[in-house]
Amino acid sequence: SLLFKALDNVDEIAPDVVCLSARDFPRHWKFFARYLASPVVQPHPQVILLTGSLFSDEDADQAGTLGITRIIDEAALIAGEYGSLDNFLEDGIGDTGDFGHTACMFIDPAGGGLVTGEVESRTRTSLRFQPDQVPPGYFPLGSIISDASIKTSGEVVSAQFQVAAVDSALELRLC
Repeated sequence: SLLFKALDNVDEIAPDVVCLSARDFPRHWKFFARYLASPVVQPHPQVILLTGSLFSDEDADQAGTLGITRIIDEAALIAGEYGSLDNFLEDGIGDTGDFGHTACMFIDPAGGGLVTGEVESRTRTSLRFQPDQVPPGYFPLGSIISDASIKTSGEVVSAQFQVAAVDSALELRLC
């Protein structure tokens, strides 16, 4: 298989980034990701997982434990739906009202796991985020969250944030 040939050459190539397709390799991407996170591979590359419509919440949880750096929907990527951060924030001016379902995910800067949750509100310079898995107090003030992915109904954008306030949720300000 092409995937196993690539696996065999990882040491020689020493890639900075590896893109895996969960759609093309639904059973093997986990094995490959686990191998890339093992002590055998040094330094560890960033791993981007391309997903399809059959990618489940359970798969997303497993991706977080396997060191996946970013999850991207292949169909949205091909269709050019990964939009700009400016467009995303422009929609949120005023930070009130219904702006639709908005999810956010990023890699925990301290523990390295995948953090997911809902965006409660947003302005041009910040957003209010409620994480699913960890209490908001887990993230110290001033923590930098690099490469957060924010998904609305038709758009995915990336940004870097700093934890600006912690109460029942996190206030994340653009860096």
